[in-house]
Amino acid sequence: TKALVGGIVPFKTTPLNIIKRGLAYSPAGLVKAISVDTALMKAGKMSAAEMIDNLAQGLTGTGIMALGAFLASQGLVNGVAPDNKKQNAFKSAGGWQDYSINLPGGGTYTIDWAGPSVMALLAGVELFHESEQDGINFDQFMTALSHITEPIFDTTMLSGINSAIQSATYAQANPVSAIFGQAARNFVTQSIPTISGQIARALDPVRRTTYSDVGGFTGGLVEDTQRITNRIPGLSEQNPAYVDVWGRTQENPGGNTLGRLAYGMLSPGYYSPDRTTDADRLVEQIYETTGNADVLPSSMSNSLTVNGEKVVLDAQQFTLGKQVKGQTSADMVEALEGYAPFEALEPAGQAAVLEGVYSLANTMAKTQVIPQLEEDFQTAVNSGDLTATEAMMQAYLDGGADAVIPYLVAKEIAGDVTGDKNLKGRTINGSKRKNTIEALMEAGYSRAQAEQIYEAIG
Repeated sequence: TKALVGGIVPFKTTPLNIIKRGLAYSPAGLVKAISVDTALMKAGKMSAAEMIDNLAQGLTGTGIMALGAFLASQGLVNGVAPDNKKQNAFKSAGGWQDYSINLPGGGTYTIDWAGPSVMALLAGVELFHESEQDGINFDQFMTALSHITEPIFDTTMLSGINSAIQSATYAQANPVSAIFGQAARNFVTQSIPTISGQIARALDPVRRTTYSDVGGFTGGLVEDTQRITNRIPGLSEQNPAYVDVWGRTQENPGGNTLGRLAYGMLSPGYYSPDRTTDADRLVEQIYETTGNADVLPSSMSNSLTVNGEKVVLDAQQFTLGKQVKGQTSADMVEALEGYAPFEALEPAGQAAVLEGVYSLANTMAKTQVIPQLEEDFQTAVNSGDLTATEAMMQAYLDGGADAVIPYLVAKEIAGDVTGDKNLKGRTINGSKRKNTIEALMEAGYSRAQAEQIYEAIG
C-alpha cells in the first residue's frame, strides 16, 4: 500500500497542507468562520482570537478572489484552458498557458507554483469567465469555487493522482491494473534527479514529446522510456520534437545553453512566448463569430487509411506530417487575409473556406509521408488527368498559397450555384457553367480566371 501511494503521491503532507491553507484563504474559509467557528467559539471550544483570525483569513481570501475576477476582466490573468481540445491546442500554439499571467511584452508566465496564495485568485478568474457566459448564479459560483484546488493537483506534488485517475478512466483493461502501472511508472521517473532534467533541457534546444506507433503494453512502455530519456542529458534528442497545430517546432526557453540552464534552475514557473500571427487572428475572429470549432486548425492524425487499409505512421512520418499540414495551413490562412473575394463572403462561407484549407493541407501532408500516395500524385500530374484536389495541390506547389487560394474561395462561391431549368424542369445544358462563371466574375474574378478555375474544380 505504501509503495502504491508513494508512486502516486510522493509528498503527502506538503500538498495537503497547501490545500488546507488555500481553502482557509477563500470564500469557503469565510463561510466556515461565520458558521462552524462561531458555533465552536460560543460553545467554548475555540477562542475568540482564533475565530477572528480564521474570519480574517476568509475575508482576505474572498478579497483575493474578487481581485482575480478583476484581473481576468482586464485580460491580465488566465485560468483553466477550454475543455474543447481543438480550442485548447489552438490557444496553446499562440502562447496560452493555464494559470498564467499575460506579460506586458507578450507571452505568458505560469503562477500555479505560488501555491495557496493564488488558489483564491485563480478561482476568481474562473468566476469571471463563468459570468461571461450568462451572468452569474449560485451554480456558476460553485463551479468556479470548485476550481480552487486545481492548480495544486496539476503541479508535480499531486499530478500523480490526476495521472492515476486518467489511466483508470481510459484503460481498456482492468482500471486497477492501470493505476498500479501508473504508480510503477511514476516511481521510475521520480528516481531521476530534477537537475538531470534541467541539464537535458539546457543542452537540447528543442522541446520534446513522446510517441509510439504501437499500442497496448508495448506502446506504453515505449512512451514511458521516452519520458525517462527526456530527462537524461544527451538522450532527449532521440525523441520526437513537439510540433504545434501550425507545424512549428517549439523550443525550450532560454536562448542558449547557459540561458536555458539558468531558466530551468532559477525560474519557478514556465514562460511561453507570444506566437500569435495573422493566421491566428483571422481564425479567432471567424471562430468567435460562428462558434464553429471546425475553423480551428488541428494536427494530423497518426492513423490514415490508404487504399482501404489502415496505416499507422512511425515517429518520423508523424512529425513530418504535422509539420507539413500545419505550415501549409498557416501559409494558406495568411494568404486569405486581405483577399477581397474571401472577405466578401458571409462568416459561414469563410468558415467553409477554412475547412477546405485544412482538408487540402491534410491531403498534401498525407501525400508527402506515404510513398504510395506520392507516387499516385506524380502519375496524375504526368498524365494531366488531375482531380480537383490534385489540381489545387499542384497549384500550391507551382505558385504557393496565393495561387491556390482563388480555387478554394471559388469552390465555396460556386457551391450553391445551379443551372437554369427548362419548362420540363430539366437543367439546361451548359447553364451551370455559365452561371458559375458569372458568379465568380461578380465576386471579382476575371473571365479567364473564372473559366480556368471552373475547368479545374467543376
